[in-house]
Amino acid sequence: MVMMLFKSHSKGYKENRKKNVKITALSNNPSCTKEIYDIEAVNRFGIKGVVRAIKDCDLFISGGGSLLQDVTSTRSLLYYITLMKLAKLYKKNQLWYMLMV
Repeated sequence: MVMMLFKSHSKGYKENRKKNVKITALSNNPSCTKEIYDIEAVNRFGIKGVVRAIKDCDLFISGGGSLLQDVTSTRSLLYYITLMKLAKLYKKNQLWYMLMV
């Protein structure tokens, strides 16, 4: 499962993408995610942090499997739909990558 938020720091970011793009992941274990992938991470169940990260992003990416399903639980389906609706509420560009229904 991938939930990432991208923030570009300048309009000319194509020349040097690594320095000008900030990646933030929504994670069950933010400290581990930061250490392994060298990116920012927010606790996926910390409402304030998630909302702040979505407000600050330029692109909200959601994907990586069967996120939009209710086989494991209806809560899971509602969680991912809520994230997408938050991104829409804040008028963020969204990329739904390899989502299976």
